[in-house]
Amino acid sequence: MLSEWGCKCCNFAIKTDGRYPFDVKSVEQLRSIVDKLEEVWALDGSDTEAASYANISKSTLSKYLQRHPKVAENRDRLKQKPFLKARRAIVADLDSGEFALKYMERKKKSEFSTKSEVDQKLSGTVSLSNLIDNAK
Repeated sequence: MLSEWGCKCCNFAIKTDGRYPFDVKSVEQLRSIVDKLEEVWALDGSDTEAASYANISKSTLSKYLQRHPKVAENRDRLKQKPFLKARRAIVADLDSGEFALKYMERKKKSEFSTKSEVDQKLSGTVSLSNLIDNAK
């Protein structure tokens, strides 16, 4: 939650000249921008997408993130949410035998993979003239 003096992450969102970042006039406007940024980041959206959704420039967002490293850390945490949600869904569906087998094929390839990997070394020479003659 934003305090009177800044954002929930770093508590320092007001510039030294007394202005808010993003040229907003109030904490509520700043909160609206930060909420939009966080919404996109929680969907694993890029900074470009987040800036666009919040109606700010990418360069303004980059400067803000440089000045507020705790916001950047929060962004990185939020961007992990979709992966954690996907993991939950995968684990929840492991009761399905077919899905469980596919999961094991990918996680324990040496035991469950239906494909075998062959590591071969070839030696010899290839004559391009023979290949060209055969192609005619």
